[in-house]
Amino acid sequence: MRIRRPLPPPLLGKTFTRQEARALGISDRRLRAPDIERISRGVYRCLQAPVLSPEEDTDQLRSFQRMVPGTWYSHTTAAGLYHLPTGERKLVGPSPIHISALYSTSLAKLPNAVVHRPMKVGDTEVIDLDGIQVSSPERTFLELAVIIPVPALNAAGDQLVRIPKKAYEPRGLPWTSINALRDFVSAHPHTPGVPAAREALRLIRVGADSAPETQLRLAIIDMGLPEPVLQVSAWPGCRYTADLGYPEVKIALQYEGVHHFTPEQQAADQRRNAAFEAAGWTVIMVNRVDLRQNFGLLIRRLAQLLAARGAIARS
Repeated sequence: MRIRRPLPPPLLGKTFTRQEARALGISDRRLRAPDIERISRGVYRCLQAPVLSPEEDTDQLRSFQRMVPGTWYSHTTAAGLYHLPTGERKLVGPSPIHISALYSTSLAKLPNAVVHRPMKVGDTEVIDLDGIQVSSPERTFLELAVIIPVPALNAAGDQLVRIPKKAYEPRGLPWTSINALRDFVSAHPHTPGVPAAREALRLIRVGADSAPETQLRLAIIDMGLPEPVLQVSAWPGCRYTADLGYPEVKIALQYEGVHHFTPEQQAADQRRNAAFEAAGWTVIMVNRVDLRQNFGLLIRRLAQLLAARGAIARS
């Protein structure tokens, strides 16, 4: 069997001329393959969807969308554009691109594209995000409820309502609010995913800066311990905050992600921890090893501390 030569990335999802194809080393015989459509003499269109990550190549996403008007990105592709965690295990090969359209298009012919055809979409349910048509944050949340488990949906919801940090992000406002998510789900009672969305909404909170922080909070609750407060200050008006904690008994938990490993961040973390400890707090450091263990050992230590300080009954 003859193996078809892969097309170069600049042609994927694009309209191009024979001269442009030849400049990239594409033969006339390759132009007659079923993944290329001849539009007119010397003009062709590639039916392959661009293989790209929405977080990394928004220019190609814009270009592809211009080629197929009336569509918008949805589900996990929309989540990628909002930089939301989805908890999906990374598989070998490119992730599929999720595209929604109200009307019939030729998108079904495109490999690597998952096409959704919703029955009805409100005027505010598709927005322009930097020149890309995408499901609104609220609609994306409900779309994800169909394809990811509730704990992952909690993490995505936490990120949608998180207040951005001005020092690291260009936007100044959250993507949405808990009330807006709740109102949207209530307005779509017969949409698939509503039961999961309602369950996730019970535990969405403002203040989690990352998915592991959400996972830690949920693991603590699952073990029957009191729910920790998010973004706890060492004392009123103090600029130092802990990711999670129990102010009434002065226990703070700090999750150390990859960005904490730079010398500058480690120095800042040491100053923060010193401030908490000087104010009488116990600081518990949490990392990826704890995450891989689903925080089991760490939560047992936390339970002992809470019991010792009278926050829970001794077992």
